[in-house]
Amino acid sequence: MFRDKTILLSADDPFESNFFKFFAVHFNDFGLKRLIATSYDSSPVVNTQLSLFDDENQVTNTSSKAYKIDLTHVVDFNHDGRFNIEDVEKMLNEEKM
Repeated sequence: MFRDKTILLSADDPFESNFFKFFAVHFNDFGLKRLIATSYDSSPVVNTQLSLFDDENQVTNTSSKAYKIDLTHVVDFNHDGRFNIEDVEKMLNEEKM
């Protein structure tokens, strides 16, 4: 069904989207050609530190730009022989930097 297809998740922040994580984890299983996720504004989670006690000391994200991630292959970061959610999270953490 998805073999050799490109999936575009427009306006779907890859850092928070479960759709992106699902398709990334199953990238090889589904035989996807590409997985693209875009967001108009940067993730409120990336480069943000939230206060544990009150909203007055909240540090907010100062970057405001569109973001795109375009997967054409996936990497088994933890070398366990399969691409899983831990690998997706590692990949996204590297994207943040």
